[in-house]
Amino acid sequence: MVIRILAVCLLCLISAAGYGFCADNGSVGLFPVRKGDLLGFIDRAGTVVTPPQFDDWSGRFREDMARVEAHGKKGYVSSRGDVAIPPQYEDADDFVEGLARVRVGKKWGYIDKWGKTIIRPLFQDSEDFAGGLARVKLNDKWGFINRKGVFVIQPRFDDADDFHDGLARVCQDDRWGFIDKSGKVAINPEYRGADNFFDGLAEVETADGKGYVDKNGVMIWKPSR
Repeated sequence: MVIRILAVCLLCLISAAGYGFCADNGSVGLFPVRKGDLLGFIDRAGTVVTPPQFDDWSGRFREDMARVEAHGKKGYVSSRGDVAIPPQYEDADDFVEGLARVRVGKKWGYIDKWGKTIIRPLFQDSEDFAGGLARVKLNDKWGFINRKGVFVIQPRFDDADDFHDGLARVCQDDRWGFIDKSGKVAINPEYRGADNFFDGLAEVETADGKGYVDKNGVMIWKPSR
């Protein structure tokens, strides 16, 4: 009861100061507030930690960083409330495995939490790192790079997904199959559709309907409609 009363008092004090509340993020002890059209952050005591200066934010902290936006550019605020990386990117995503993908002009690359460019913006599109690898698109084809930006699987797929259970689904000529982390084809692209592997099986679609295959490509459950 006492905690609830204190929380209400805090709300009243902040509202009296001209601040409005946004969705909170109590996991790191910072809470977004607005003053007019600008967004900043307060701590649990109601102290302004990050003065309102942003137009929007990502709605969550991930790996102690949150994306913020100002004047159409993206940057990052740390869980301490400091502007770790000033807004400067056309687009940006959350930090995953210590790196965040960012767009400079029309190309995507990756930065670390200090704003250092780790992988130069070279790619038409990119995805977050997962298990030390990231999917990237170059010359209209998807491949996989490591944390140094080196292709471990050359871009040769029309589409691709992250690795699950050691295999990644890939598409070539409108047919789906699976590769391993060396890029070797584990299951030939012969299916109209395929889902990721989970607990050793993946759902696949043929002309006869949907069924399940194991990691050796053996049809465990024959397609049916």
